Amino acid sequence: MTDAERNAPRGDFGLHRDDQVLLVALAEGHEHAFDLLVARYGQRLQSYVFHIVRDAAWAEDLTQEVFVKVFRKIGTQDPEFSFAVWLFRIARNESLSFLRRKSVQMRAMQLLRAGRETIAGIVPRRAPRGPLAELELGELTARLDAAIATLPEGQRSVFVLREHQGMSYLEIAEIVGCPSKTVSTRLARARAHLREQLADYFDEPSRLGGGR
Repeated sequence: MTDAERNAPRGDFGLHRDDQVLLVALAEGHEHAFDLLVARYGQRLQSYVFHIVRDAAWAEDLTQEVFVKVFRKIGTQDPEFSFAVWLFRIARNESLSFLRRKSVQMRAMQLLRAGRETIAGIVPRRAPRGPLAELELGELTARLDAAIATLPEGQRSVFVLREHQGMSYLEIAEIVGCPSKTVSTRLARARAHLREQLADYFDEPSRLGGGR
């Protein structure tokens, strides 16, 4: 449980970690349940939105809008899908809608400084050595962020959802609206592109993700 979850206001449902339990509690009028859902998914969702819109400030605003929409739509969730899938699908739709409305052009070199967690879990990195270790890590972070930005949106969403968010192929397929086989193909192409872009940072280029 995160610090945010531990510190969030609680009712009798506060110790339940199951999303559906919190959704039921929220539908019954326990608004504190919503605080727990935001604490649980807020940072993950904002990170995902950022990888689509490429702007930290807009990512924060859009994440808030997504949660507002979710709050208003509680009770309309398709029970066929998990809350996480429903949430990330709404976030993706809102992000793509934002890009269309604003005609935002993706610029690979327009980078914001990413935190260490941006690359944690996405790719293994060559262990930095010597006094320039921090500089090397920062360079890798920027290079990775730039490489991800050059991916087509379909590949970028699949890659981030899989390697950064840790979602299953089936969950990703439900979020982006394509067959699992297409998810696998897009992920393979994304990994191949990133291996090529970042080959000089890895002892074994094939280590850039892999497997289900």
